Amino acid sequence: MTNDATRATAEALPETPKLSEARDILTRLKDLNELMFMAGEGLFTTSRSAASAITAGCDEIAKKLVEVCDIIDAQKGGAA
Repeated sequence: MTNDATRATAEALPETPKLSEARDILTRLKDLNELMFMAGEGLFTTSRSAASAITAGCDEIAKKLVEVCDIIDAQKGGAA
């Protein structure tokens, strides 16, 4: 591919967010997941099964968010 073709292809592609922006979004998602976890804990007095399901789901979401954050952090470290 020529430089002109490469440049035209790059210009046609949408701009992708930076890893730091993705990491910021994931941090916000972690905060929102914690909020959902706390809301789930608040249900223990009225619906133990619902509370357990919500908090268990939030625990799994938190684990996956940490995994993704670790991947991004490793990529950012490699790119620096």
